[in-house]
Amino acid sequence: MRTIYIAGKVTGEDPEECAAKFEAAEVQIRAKGFEVINPIKLVNNIYESWDAAMVTCLNALGTAQGIFMLPCSVNSKGAQIELEAAFALNLDIYSDLNDLQ
Repeated sequence: MRTIYIAGKVTGEDPEECAAKFEAAEVQIRAKGFEVINPIKLVNNIYESWDAAMVTCLNALGTAQGIFMLPCSVNSKGAQIELEAAFALNLDIYSDLNDLQ
């Protein structure tokens, strides 16, 4: 089964709203038959340093076959780094749920 990593803005966001936004995407992607890496659940610590969280997330991204870019990812330094890594790893890149097949 293919695995999709979710990328989006986390830093500076309300933790509950951020978790809900990633959870909603996870549910929709799973409904399309994919395994999902949700970085909010992966890090699971709102007090984790940005650097440590990025290391964890980039390592997990390396195990995925694709990345789903939430709309808020355009305003996120971390998500843009994840997008660059996805390009370098030749992962499938999605920004629209309708494109996931």
